[in-house]
Amino acid sequence: MGISVGSRWSHAAFVEKLGLSYRLLSDFDRKVNQAYGVLRNEDFAERALFLLDKEGVIRYTKVFDLGSLPDTTALQKGLADL
Repeated sequence: MGISVGSRWSHAAFVEKLGLSYRLLSDFDRKVNQAYGVLRNEDFAERALFLLDKEGVIRYTKVFDLGSLPDTTALQKGLADL
């Protein structure tokens, strides 16, 4: 799943534009982004990928440059390395 500080309406547009096959959840109160250390300020978060195992342990992390779209091959690499 994806999580961002955006609204559900912006998520719907993002999913449609990119043809995503997974759900996006809204972290409107910023608590998840803050907990993972990727909240830039009160309005924006870094673009980042976190891969968690079944126990909730972070196994892979990648933070992307601002303005870039996350490369899902990085996520696939993280899965292969587990």
